[in-house]
Amino acid sequence: MKRVQRFDPSSPFDFEEMKRALADQWRPVSIIWEKPDLSPPAESAPLPLPPSASATAGPYGLQIAENCRQLEVNPNEAEVLFLMMEMTAADQRDPAIAQELNRRGFRTRDGWPWTPVSVFQVLPRLIEAAPQILNSEQWRRRTHIPTPIPSPSKPS
Repeated sequence: MKRVQRFDPSSPFDFEEMKRALADQWRPVSIIWEKPDLSPPAESAPLPLPPSASATAGPYGLQIAENCRQLEVNPNEAEVLFLMMEMTAADQRDPAIAQELNRRGFRTRDGWPWTPVSVFQVLPRLIEAAPQILNSEQWRRRTHIPTPIPSPSKPS
């Protein structure tokens, strides 16, 4: 294998320095140019964050309550978790779930459209929330599952 030396100039260098390096048998491998982007934001820019959607809002589906002492359900995020649970139960994959969330106008906490990766990142929270979702009256109504009949108690 051919041995190669490399150097990375720590400061911008001028054309004369480049000529000297070329004369010394160095060859440029990569040059990256940059300038400030002054164009207006594209349509894919994140939407403004609602006050409760910051990184400190708590686990996905929950938000810090007004009293700052407890967590409460975030209705928008709870709906996302519910839809993710429905689609997961219907054996839908992450790309289809992301597409449906975007079709319905949902966005991530950061305001970006959903991607298969962002859906995957919420799955641990969906697993945590699954018992509450699956035992909810809303789940029974939307999935047409009858209310469970209590099992008979054992005689003592």
